[in-house]
Amino acid sequence: MSDAIHPSAIIDPRARLDAGVRVGAFSVIGPEVTLESGVEIGRECLVMGLSHVAHDCRLGDGVIVINYAGITGHCEVGDRATIGGLTGMVPFTRIGAYAYVGGMAKLTADVPPFVLVDGQPATARAINVIGLRRAGMNPTDRRALQDAFRILYRSGLAPARAVERIREEMPATEPVRLMLDFIAGATRHGIVKGALGSIEEPEEITG
Repeated sequence: MSDAIHPSAIIDPRARLDAGVRVGAFSVIGPEVTLESGVEIGRECLVMGLSHVAHDCRLGDGVIVINYAGITGHCEVGDRATIGGLTGMVPFTRIGAYAYVGGMAKLTADVPPFVLVDGQPATARAINVIGLRRAGMNPTDRRALQDAFRILYRSGLAPARAVERIREEMPATEPVRLMLDFIAGATRHGIVKGALGSIEEPEEITG
């Protein structure tokens, strides 16, 4: 077995792994998978049946890609993000950590960390509160992200001005900082626009 393939990995003999592929511990690769040269699978990822990850993509740890989703070339998906089934995205799209992309979404712009998007084209609906609760994020940080989301997507400000206002008015919590840094590094597509409606989850005072 190659040094680049961990001995605990389970690889179906019918899978095709090109030279230079790296497979981490406890990975499971099924019979119809093709991994081209230079591919390395992130830890604890789940890439479901008939989904597609194209060339030069980067998937963080704990990413879930649901059936029939299509990730095109040069895309980046942050840690613990979830990509809904039948989702499609244009090349060079970035999806931030802990973001949630609803099923059948059409992504034409970057999705900031912690944000839930849906639709065709996909628009920002809310902070992914349920996912952040499950991940153990504390209520104070979740509420701070919701406050930042409202400024970013409900104030009517352009993204650059909204970021300035968030930096001026809000405490610099680590999740908010990660969101703002992501937006500052947006690609040619910019970030997703806000939806007209809101499905924000209320936060309890404690918990």
